[in-house]
Amino acid sequence: MALKIRILRHPVSPLKLPKPVVATIGMFDGLHLGHQALLKTVVERRDKLSRPHGAAGSTMLISFYPHPDAVFGKKTCAQRLTTWHQKARRLTGLGIEYLVLFRFNLQLANRSAEDFINKTLIELLNVDYLVLGPDAALGRNREADAKAIQDCFSRCGRFAEIIPAVAHEGRRISSELIRGLILEGHLTQLPSVLGRRYALEGRTQRGAGRGTKLLFPTANLMVSKQLLPPFGVYATFTELGGRSFKSVTNIGRRPTFDGKQTVVETHLIGFKGGELYKRHIEIEIAAKIRDEIKFNNSLELSRQIKRDIQKASELLK
Repeated sequence: MALKIRILRHPVSPLKLPKPVVATIGMFDGLHLGHQALLKTVVERRDKLSRPHGAAGSTMLISFYPHPDAVFGKKTCAQRLTTWHQKARRLTGLGIEYLVLFRFNLQLANRSAEDFINKTLIELLNVDYLVLGPDAALGRNREADAKAIQDCFSRCGRFAEIIPAVAHEGRRISSELIRGLILEGHLTQLPSVLGRRYALEGRTQRGAGRGTKLLFPTANLMVSKQLLPPFGVYATFTELGGRSFKSVTNIGRRPTFDGKQTVVETHLIGFKGGELYKRHIEIEIAAKIRDEIKFNNSLELSRQIKRDIQKASELLK
């Protein structure tokens, strides 16, 4: 079943979804293994509660846009781990049927937790069962922690469940942990906390054409507010048109050509599909090959690209 996305602005009428409605709430940036444990529980509780009635209920993720960090002016607002496109696709694979988005603003931020729970989660969304992580919080200044949310649901005749955090090697898996690993260049550690490789995605834009002149055409990715790893050349897998290609990806400023703008450009090994402009691609980062360096001329760069392709082919076996 395809994910149904509902963007809600007040006033709106209550949603009428198949009962029971089992939900979780949060930004879920990265959709890491901790998030996946919450979503798996949502699906399991929906199935268990639906069984006596003979009809499946609904699974829901309640989230917000823009990110609250952006509204409060925090620097991390420009450093997302997943785009909405990635999030929607992965939520479908995890069994979530509805993504409900509320426009986050100061008016919403200043609502009390009890008001938001009663009028929004219960009256508007008709949530029967809410699944929470231990660090969940709602209301102005995060006034209600997970236990307070659970108690409020209980008073309304509904149920909220708090599930434990997921840890890896003694560290709680969180979006902050993953951001740190990316910024420090520890990309090979990410599958153990994300459940997959870290990936950049978006539409390609027309570049300067230097790659084609060097006989190594590249797809130049428009990265919108995703966190980038340290500058360098990476062995990657690039998904294009439903196919996955081994690839070499440069993240940096092209110092050989005195570039100033940060770019993400990827060469698809063995690609013979024609135009790479205005295509949607996703680049999974497997391993770093080398730092970004400045070459004396295009010939030196071309020779190094050949070595990079050979190295990437070996790493991606």
